[in-house]
Amino acid sequence: MNTVATATRTLPASSQRIVPEKFAHVVLKTANYDAVIAWYATVLQAPVAFRNDFIAFLTYDDEHHRVAVLNTPGSPAPDPAAAGVHHIAYTYTGLGELLATYRRLKASGIEPARCINHGPTTSMYYRDPDGLRVELQIDNFATIHARGNSARGRLDNQVSREACRSGASSRSRPWRTVRRSLPWSSRAGCPAPLRCARPRWGWSPRRPAYG
Repeated sequence: MNTVATATRTLPASSQRIVPEKFAHVVLKTANYDAVIAWYATVLQAPVAFRNDFIAFLTYDDEHHRVAVLNTPGSPAPDPAAAGVHHIAYTYTGLGELLATYRRLKASGIEPARCINHGPTTSMYYRDPDGLRVELQIDNFATIHARGNSARGRLDNQVSREACRSGASSRSRPWRTVRRSLPWSSRAGCPAPLRCARPRWGWSPRRPAYG
């Protein structure tokens, strides 16, 4: 005799706040199919999990895909003035990982269009083959409460490179404390000459210095 196992599910109360478990993936459409796949595979170190003539799935962890690329031959180039997605962002564990990624990508001919210290984050903005901005960042503070009084400014690519050569700690956050004379905290192992260009105190999200 066959038996069927059943499971009982309890629905959350209607007043309970329900949020997504995680952000799963982003889907891009492009006329530069091969170039876009290769770019994201390189930047994110995300192997192609599946690919045919229509779609490709890339992933960098145990998720089945984190980036999907749709092949849309003949589609027009994105209009920078149109409403839509401004950029997508990926967070790294610490300064060492971010700068190691910078060096790896530079060796592959991929360089950031802009490097910025936002205050809450230190960010490098890249552009994919279609011009979409992709932000690689780290959090500058261990907690949100430490973000109230922080500087921001544009970082030179050379700054990032030299910081990497200085042996910055892989787990460091460069702005654990506010240092008006040295935006990159000495805890990160960065030498004194590394400074932001035109730092501003009192970061405001109303005028973000996005790439």
